[in-house]
Amino acid sequence: MTNLLVLVCHTPSHFAYGATRFKPSFMVLGGAAGYTAAYTILDGNIDVQAVSITGLQSILLKDGVLFRYQKRHCDG
Repeated sequence: MTNLLVLVCHTPSHFAYGATRFKPSFMVLGGAAGYTAAYTILDGNIDVQAVSITGLQSILLKDGVLFRYQKRHCDG
């Protein structure tokens, strides 16, 4: 199947699922899906499967989307 973005079928471990089941995590997943959909249009109406992951990541980073927290971000 082409051009299908499914957000709720991610496969974390049972430990990680405890953190990803909260609304903010799904909001981030939804945002990433939106970026991906926009990227397919801006890159010439390509299929979702043809999206350049590195190209999409560079756009996300340019727009300030965090991929991971900085080391020691939770230290009080």
